[in-house]
Order: sequence, then C-alpha cells, then structure tokens
Amino acid sequence: MKQQANVQVSRRILIAEPDALVAQSVAALLVSHAYEVEAVESTEQAILALERFQPDVAMLDIERHELAGLNAARLLRRERPGRHRILLLALIGATDNAWRDAAHAAGFDVVVPKPVDTELLVELLEGLLQTQGADAGHGDALDRLLDAEH
Repeated sequence: MKQQANVQVSRRILIAEPDALVAQSVAALLVSHAYEVEAVESTEQAILALERFQPDVAMLDIERHELAGLNAARLLRRERPGRHRILLLALIGATDNAWRDAAHAAGFDVVVPKPVDTELLVELLEGLLQTQGADAGHGDALDRLLDAEH
C-alpha cells in the first residue's frame, strides 16, 4: 500500500562531519526528502546529541579522526544493543579495504564513500530504514546499489 502524499514518516539522522560544506549539503538533501537531520562537527558532539535527538541513523566521519569515529561506533554498539540499536553509516574518503574492514569491525553497518553521492545515499537510507538495517550485511546494501548503477 502506498503512502499518501500528505503522510510523512519522520526519520531522524545525525551527521557527524567536520567539513561544514559536506555536512550542509548532505543535510539539505535529506531534509528535502522529509528526514529530520541534526549535523554536528565531531563524533564527540554526536555522542552528546544522541540522547537528546534520538536518531534512527548516525552518519559518522571516520577519516580525519578515525579513532574517535571507530570508538564511537564501538561505544554505541555496546550501549545500544537489540531493539534500541541505531544504524551506523561510516562516511569515509579512503578507498582501501583496511578502512572498510576497520569500520565494520567497529560496528558500522555500511561504509559510504566520499564524496557522497547524495541521491544514492537517499536510496540506501530508505532501504536500510525499511528493513531496520537487516540487509546491511557489512556494506552489502551499498554494494548492491552501486552494482545496480553500473
């Protein structure tokens, strides 16, 4: 059954991205797709915003402060298991498998390469939120989207 145009499902997304232009452009796109977004500059600020904002998804940059982002993912996985589990997306500029493997080992559901393809990101988020991340499979959801684009 399709949703009526005037019915909107609110999904909250927290973005921790030190590059203000990246954060603003991703946030603006997500808001235009009826997501409620809060953008912060660091993973430390993201941890503080979690209880107040109660996001469904946290998108954390792990390139500049990789230990902070990876440690934040580990902390969230330890403190929010089961039904209070938050979907974690790693925003990452590095393309090698070591970064991707480290992100998954820390508890990220999906690694999103930068620069962020914003329309692809919206597709990914919609799929992940519909399944509560069950199809994330260590980046498999993103891989399927990327493969479909080619």
